[in-house]
Amino acid sequence: MQASKDISNSKLLSNYDITSCTQDSGICDIYKKFLEDCNSIDTCDAYCVLKEGCEKNQDLKKQIANQSVVLLDCPKTAVDVSKLYRQ
Repeated sequence: MQASKDISNSKLLSNYDITSCTQDSGICDIYKKFLEDCNSIDTCDAYCVLKEGCEKNQDLKKQIANQSVVLLDCPKTAVDVSKLYRQ
């Protein structure tokens, strides 16, 4: 449980210092490598990408603020994509 908290905090908080056993075990590095091997990102990474995009593009920020979007998985069909990008 602590490892999960440390991974999330290290990704979301730029000044986060891992002080638990997680640091010595290298779990953050192992987790990062696992995601790279799977060609995936986690919710922390997705949040950071979205946050950075909104900071750079105010129109995107306004568009997202006016929508309620919940992603449970990547869209797999044209119908899923059209629902996601529906205005």
